[in-house]
Amino acid sequence: MSWQAGLVVAILVPLLVFVVTVCWPDRVPKGRSAEEIRARLDAGEDEDPLR
Repeated sequence: MSWQAGLVVAILVPLLVFVVTVCWPDRVPKGRSAEEIRARLDAGEDEDPLR
């Protein structure tokens, strides 16, 4: 692969990832937020995720 093709890939891949995350956020798997983890731990519904 020539350096020009590498440059094109280096620009297009992050752009594609950005467009997908902005336009289709429901298709991107979301991690649990810290608040949700804390709330579940306080309620005793979830094990400690750090163990």
